[in-house]
Amino acid sequence: MADLQSQANKEKSKSGFINKEKLRLLLQDLKKDNIINEFYEKLNVQKSGFEYKNHFLADFLVVTIDKKYIIIKTTSSYRQDRIKQHFFDIEGIYRYSKYSGKIVASIFLVPESENENTSFLTYRKEVREKKRYSPFSHSLTFNEFISFIEDYKNSENEEYKKTQGSLFAKRGQGFEKSIVKSFNDKNFINNYKNSNLDKLEFKVLDFLLSKNNIFKKDIIGIYASDTIPLLNSGGKSKTDFFITIKTFSERIIETFSAKFTNQEYVSCHEYDYKRFSKILNCEGTKLEEYLSLFQKYGGYKELLKNFSDQYDLNEFIELLKNKKNLLNEWVLKGKNDNKNILDVEKQIVENIIITTDKGSTLIKPIDEYINLLNDKIPFKKSNFGTVFNWTYPSKRKGKKIQLKLPILI
Repeated sequence: MADLQSQANKEKSKSGFINKEKLRLLLQDLKKDNIINEFYEKLNVQKSGFEYKNHFLADFLVVTIDKKYIIIKTTSSYRQDRIKQHFFDIEGIYRYSKYSGKIVASIFLVPESENENTSFLTYRKEVREKKRYSPFSHSLTFNEFISFIEDYKNSENEEYKKTQGSLFAKRGQGFEKSIVKSFNDKNFINNYKNSNLDKLEFKVLDFLLSKNNIFKKDIIGIYASDTIPLLNSGGKSKTDFFITIKTFSERIIETFSAKFTNQEYVSCHEYDYKRFSKILNCEGTKLEEYLSLFQKYGGYKELLKNFSDQYDLNEFIELLKNKKNLLNEWVLKGKNDNKNILDVEKQIVENIIITTDKGSTLIKPIDEYINLLNDKIPFKKSNFGTVFNWTYPSKRKGKKIQLKLPILI
């Protein structure tokens, strides 16, 4: 019996080693393809305020392109009596290290064999149902991690393409970062309370105070961040940054989607038709067939040209009309994607800010902007009765559907 147990432990150890090797090779490829900036293995992490350098351990620490962090802890098997050490390391890095406030995901990675481990499955189920605490944002088998990376890769590829564009596009990338930096300046509150300058950051705070019925004199603290937790899938949420305001009696968090553009339309959504069908609750229906056809042909004219007798444009428009609110909330707020949301407070967009290089600015609750779109955007058959322009991403015809948002400012 002891020999069998020893052999089982050896097999688990071997499996864990193989997974670490696979993970290392995968991260090397991601770095080579500019999907991540850097990664470190077996990184000892210092606790802030102490000289000792080996308080916590990250098996892998990944540096993203925008200088955020993903922490990964790997193990050959899930054991309840050992996971507390992993908790200690992750909790410590998350809360008490130089990486605190910049971590977008913390991953507990196990071999595929743990899909048959009832203890692991129970642990993960209870964490998802908020019955058990875990400092890990994601607990994944290796194959699930591959899917996570694919979604992350797709969202990061979109960001990378933006940085390779025009000077204006690159300036847009730093738009939310400049707002975050201003809000976190130690003199910001004092400057705001004692200044009448027409600054963008002051306009944002005026908007938030009015929205939440807060007086200037009641503000005791402000914090802003563009570190937004990754979705359960590994993709990025719709939130670009959030602002926390503390008063004597409450603490509020407000999330923003930020657009810095001179264009009439900007791309705002990119998924395959299956994801559309899942969120719009139309899997296995005629609407899913229409979405699949649009993805295949990639445009209004091509779609109509290839309709067979069983398909009709007016039917497609009517079916989408019944999903109008679901679509608007998913595209602009990130709402209704319930299994993908890990942090409702930060991953659902509540407000939108749009500005141009000429100084024009619009700041609104996102629901009001949706109402504005519904009022101002005329009905177009080419938009299938929605407020969005429908197309496909560059070089991805037949693979994804892309929606573009009208800019009203």
